[in-house]
Amino acid sequence: MTLENLRRVNLEFGSGLILLSNLLDSDLYINDRFEFLQNFADFSDMKIDFLKQMDGRMQTEPWSYLRTELPLQSAYAYYEALKQMFGEADLLNDPYFYEAGFDLAEEISGFAYVLASDDMCIYVVSYDSRSPIPLFQLSVVGPKNNLDTKLKMVKGELDTKSRSAQDKVKPPEMLTEFSNPFHFYFSQARAMLSVIQSMQQSSALEHGSSQSKTNSLGVSPVGAFFLFIASLEGLINLIYELYLDPSFRNDGRIHDVLKKSPIDIKIRLAPAYCTCFREKAIVFNEDFKRFKVLTELRHDLIHANLTKAMVTPHFILSGITFKIPSLRKRHYGMPDTPGEINATHLQFVCDTIEGMVNLILRSMKVRYEQELSRVIHQDNFVARFVDGEYVIDFDS
Repeated sequence: MTLENLRRVNLEFGSGLILLSNLLDSDLYINDRFEFLQNFADFSDMKIDFLKQMDGRMQTEPWSYLRTELPLQSAYAYYEALKQMFGEADLLNDPYFYEAGFDLAEEISGFAYVLASDDMCIYVVSYDSRSPIPLFQLSVVGPKNNLDTKLKMVKGELDTKSRSAQDKVKPPEMLTEFSNPFHFYFSQARAMLSVIQSMQQSSALEHGSSQSKTNSLGVSPVGAFFLFIASLEGLINLIYELYLDPSFRNDGRIHDVLKKSPIDIKIRLAPAYCTCFREKAIVFNEDFKRFKVLTELRHDLIHANLTKAMVTPHFILSGITFKIPSLRKRHYGMPDTPGEINATHLQFVCDTIEGMVNLILRSMKVRYEQELSRVIHQDNFVARFVDGEYVIDFDS
């Protein structure tokens, strides 16, 4: 059996065979087989006589369904090989695909080939990177006997033809899709802050206290604090990835230094290493001073350092315990222990991060500021690599 022996069939036909083979033992199928086949004929392109014939074959010779993963990074080569043999693919963002009963988000795009012979049907399906689970699969449905061998034969032939196509076909201009770490962390932290504010308001009304604790919904003020700080570090890392000076891009030592540097140092170094800034230094304002206080608190929290407020001397006199708590407070009223962080502190952190983002954007050249401002609150975006740096693409 070779690929040349297969014929092209539509998506509904292939999905019908797979569904039919999977439902042979179900109560729905066994208890009212004729009604099931009639309904299936109405749903699909298959004639009722053909379905009865397949039903008879599957009863006497059980069918099965197997699948294997194909390398997603080479999907275009498999696509070119199949297109040369069978023409244009079925597009998974076509309404016809959704009518076939596939439960996928509407923004997903990809391609599929459904091929059949007298005794089997194969699927080659690729969902692109916008899918919740990017994948590229080869599936085979047919009589159980030797089905695994047929799957290996089809995969081997596909592998060979795809390598040949990859050597002959130059892929189109490469684009890069970036996930946006700033938006992910910042939006999560903002959502947590909203919950904490609501819960602390309720607590203050009921008990006259706004003390910070992990609330009944499991939302931790300390967790929100970390996410806020991480969001700004995500933005800086993104800027380095997009706009690092081409002369530094292939220097592994630079990458090592930046990976190990604290966030405030990364911010200070960014104008020296990246092409997007107007000057070789950012003119820091009050927001940066506030952020420095937050990074010091982050350092103590992440390393579980014992601050002075966490070590309380005391003595006992006449059976009475007298504690001498530390009076130390951080600047801007930030607490010295993790248990004291509350909604007021987190709002201060949120405002500081927004101030730092605005400071960084205002320090950029006009083109870069405009580009990054348009995508900073998006989950992801696409960019082209041009002359040693990335240019955000708004047309893709």
